[in-house]
Amino acid sequence: MTVEIGDRTGVILHTPCHSNDSICIYCEEEKILFSGDTPLNIKTPGGSYAPEFINMLEKLAGLEIKMIYSGHDEPLEYNVRETILNTLKNVKQTLKLNTI
Repeated sequence: MTVEIGDRTGVILHTPCHSNDSICIYCEEEKILFSGDTPLNIKTPGGSYAPEFINMLEKLAGLEIKMIYSGHDEPLEYNVRETILNTLKNVKQTLKLNTI
């Protein structure tokens, strides 16, 4: 599904995490991700995440993203892919710890 953002198009991505109805909006032309409430800068293992969140993080890691605008953090414009990959690693570790 897409949405018009001014003269650009945003792709709506379902990003289940703390809630099942979370979304991000990706503007491919500008390589910008609007992440809303989706946590993409998880620095350490811990917390509570839906297993489906891993699939979405893997998908986001495959996109060319130059900047992330979050609903709760400062804009992220450096090491974006590395930040998402680190978040993915920490979420996987959290889910693994929770199944032990």
